[in-house]
Amino acid sequence: IQDAVLAGGEDAAPEATSHGGLSAEEEEIADRFRKMLKMGMPEGAVVQKMAVEGVSQKIQDAVLAEVEHVAPETSSPGADAYSPEGLTAEEEEIANRFRKMLK
Repeated sequence: IQDAVLAGGEDAAPEATSHGGLSAEEEEIADRFRKMLKMGMPEGAVVQKMAVEGVSQKIQDAVLAEVEHVAPETSSPGADAYSPEGLTAEEEEIANRFRKMLK
């Protein structure tokens, strides 16, 4: 929800998160983290590493979106995971309250 609020608004569509949506330099950065995931490093550890290194949200979303396409989520039922494709109606309602505060 935080990412959606800070991204600009409910109409703001996330940028393309496929290989084609990143520049060559961004692809190089993303590839490092994709390799970590392919080697079996836990997703949370890779996310933490990206955050510590100051990797942009666009690159983080691209890396994580690819993981979601490769391996379906296996978390407990009812656990809402962040989806770069969009927010649920309930999450959108919460995000809208915080977007108003940013104006």
